[in-house]
Amino acid sequence: MAQQARNKRLIVVIDEFPYIVNSNKSILSLLQNLIDHHLKNTKLFLIICGSSVSFIEKEVLSYKSPLYGRRTAQLIVEPFSFFESREFFPNYSFEDQVIAYGVLGGIPQYLSIFDSTKDIYENIKTKILDKSSYLYEEPKLLLRQEVREPALYNSIIEAIATGSSKLSEISAKVGTDIDKCAKYISVLIDLKILEKVTPLFLEAKSRKSIYRIKDNFLDSGIDLFLPTRL
Repeated sequence: MAQQARNKRLIVVIDEFPYIVNSNKSILSLLQNLIDHHLKNTKLFLIICGSSVSFIEKEVLSYKSPLYGRRTAQLIVEPFSFFESREFFPNYSFEDQVIAYGVLGGIPQYLSIFDSTKDIYENIKTKILDKSSYLYEEPKLLLRQEVREPALYNSIIEAIATGSSKLSEISAKVGTDIDKCAKYISVLIDLKILEKVTPLFLEAKSRKSIYRIKDNFLDSGIDLFLPTRL
């Protein structure tokens, strides 16, 4: 690749990079050596992708990573906005498009699973609430992929979903001390699962700050409000 990219731009994309690293732990050091000695002065454009946010941050971007200092840019691929997501459901009314976005969020994989030729509530029943469906176990699988103690993280998310929004309230409901709870919440914020909301004109460390679930699908999966006709 270095030889081919010596005089012309060559774009190489490695998708799901964590799988390669898990099968060969030395790949990070090998790639570091290749970049430093063979690829550095070429026109190779190397893109490394991964769906595990925590892995990319710890194993690729962190100071302890062999690849630290060798990246030229990083990009977090954000979910679609509502107006982008509604394009998946051209047959739905505007109201049903809002409901679909409220339930699924803007993750393309989730949006593509719903069948826009079927009623929104039929989709919820068959694509989420059916125990054999792809989306039924998705929130749990997501947490297991990203964290080591999914049970505690799940308890924090459930506490917030059921009305506990302040750190002291969440800590009391989960049954752990405030400092430990704050660290776990920080991880969930980094994973874009939770977000911290502070009243206007107050400092970010204000005790009046509250936490809420940022991920629409995770929120709806825990406490899905369904009309009686469902």
